[in-house]
Amino acid sequence: MSAFRNILTISAGVFTIAAIGLVTSRHSNAADHGKEVTIGAPLPLPVVVANPLSSPVLTAAIDNPALQPFQFFAAGAPLNFNFQVPTGKTLVIEQVSFLCTQSNMTDFRLFTTSNGTFGSYYFASLIIAPAGVITEVLADQMTHIYADGGSTVTVTGGGAVGTGPHTCNATVGGHLVSAP
Repeated sequence: MSAFRNILTISAGVFTIAAIGLVTSRHSNAADHGKEVTIGAPLPLPVVVANPLSSPVLTAAIDNPALQPFQFFAAGAPLNFNFQVPTGKTLVIEQVSFLCTQSNMTDFRLFTTSNGTFGSYYFASLIIAPAGVITEVLADQMTHIYADGGSTVTVTGGGAVGTGPHTCNATVGGHLVSAP
């Protein structure tokens, strides 16, 4: 009799748990809030912009709205050019390029002042001298050099000017940032 009572007690317990589960798990629909949206592709979704080349998409440096492109170019002989960084701006020099013809330049130099401290940067030159053609000495280098607003940046070369007519040019490129 005891075994029958145990089976009956266990059966009653299982039935009670099942009944509670059925009562509390009824299906309910969400309230109607309009149209249903289904995302049919993995995120992030690609964005296609169909602007013509005559009307490109305008962009801005969101992380640095004060960023302003800057470029300086000078040509002549000898290689000794100066330019002034605008007051209230910091110049970030990202690329320098030098070229001299008929020259014995050994290197090219860039002088700046950053945070009130003078700095000199030297760039090794490459000599291109094909037979019967004018000798060219050049250097082209990516950089990350700073110059204070109101300071003078100087571009010059080391070595001697060669024989015959010669000319040099220099390009300094980067961006200006508004100083705080």
